[in-house]
Amino acid sequence: MTEPAAWGPQPGARPGMKVYDEPLAESHAEAWYHLDQWAIHGEVLFAVNALAERQA
Repeated sequence: MTEPAAWGPQPGARPGMKVYDEPLAESHAEAWYHLDQWAIHGEVLFAVNALAERQA
C-alpha cells in the first residue's frame, strides 16, 4: 500500500472531513506568508525589471 501524500488530504477524504480540512488549512496557512511577501514587494520587482530593461 502506498503512503498518502504528506502535503495534502488523504485519498478518499472529502470537504468537511477532518482528514481533508486540516491538511488543506495547513497548506493555506503556509501560503499566506508568500502571498503577503508578494503583495509587499511585487510592485518593486516590476519596477526594477522595467529599469533593467531600459538600461539593456
